[in-house]
Amino acid sequence: MKVTNIEPIVIAAQLDKPWKIGTAVFRTMSATLVRVETDEGISGIGECLTRFAPEAAAAVVEKILKPVVIDQDPFEVELIWDKMYGVMRGRGHSKGFVLEAMSGVDIALWTSWAKPWASQSTDFWEATAGLPCRFMPRHFSLNPRRYSSVKRRNSRLAGTAR
Repeated sequence: MKVTNIEPIVIAAQLDKPWKIGTAVFRTMSATLVRVETDEGISGIGECLTRFAPEAAAAVVEKILKPVVIDQDPFEVELIWDKMYGVMRGRGHSKGFVLEAMSGVDIALWTSWAKPWASQSTDFWEATAGLPCRFMPRHFSLNPRRYSSVKRRNSRLAGTAR
């Protein structure tokens, strides 16, 4: 499976009354969504946290991150994150809009990664129990009486069980 497209989507909604946070006053709530699509028809959606200028995060996704992510295996989320971070870090851009845009792509990749299991009505913990830990560390904080056997079985794989 390969990533075939990444689409930034800017959304905004007028607030009924202004919202003040710190020294900023918002009359509109806006965000940048990111849709990732694969060659197998699986897509994922993520959100960039952009209180100011969501168009800037959309431009970072479109012009900087999209060329890095296209044709990558969407299951290699951590590798893709490292590549996205590395493309601008050498230029001194490892904060702000770049990181905010990366967060949207990252969430979209994780949601596309989880969709095949969601369509099978399988619990996420059950679907990932047999996968190597390089995909995602599993942390269990479930009802210990009900899931104690699952917790014991997977604590060896995940390295962390609560």
